[in-house]
Amino acid sequence: MTSDSNPPEMPDRPAESGMSDAMSGAMSDAKAAMGRAGFSTPQGMVAAGAILLLGVEILFGFILEDFYIANAVLVLAILALLIFMGMTVTAEKIAPVPVVMKTLGYSIAIYGAIAVVYDLRYIGDSLDEVSEVIGALVSYAGYVLAFLGARSIKA
Repeated sequence: MTSDSNPPEMPDRPAESGMSDAMSGAMSDAKAAMGRAGFSTPQGMVAAGAILLLGVEILFGFILEDFYIANAVLVLAILALLIFMGMTVTAEKIAPVPVVMKTLGYSIAIYGAIAVVYDLRYIGDSLDEVSEVIGALVSYAGYVLAFLGARSIKA
């Protein structure tokens, strides 16, 4: 065999390298937005509570169709998550970011207190299956995380 039978060298996938550069840039922006502490900061705790609430809605609301979160809470959770992940320029037009996150966290917690009272009052009607109870408990954890994070924010 001659040296001509060796396969030609392949370039390092130039079409995918541009896509990976964009993705790595987006990931570095998200990491910079979260900082080193991530979800252990007070604002991160509000965002973690928002993630729990959105997860409950997706898993127990859309997929299992057993337990639903109020639409107002979902809007507040999405706003808290967007601000935490880097939409701070838009939030700064309203008020300083800590003030906005504290307000969102307390608002989520107030809706959570109302949800707990409602679930306790109508426990036989609203929480009659195991998946509904699990969804309620996880959502209560999200409400508590949002409250604890909002309480810890220095604004």
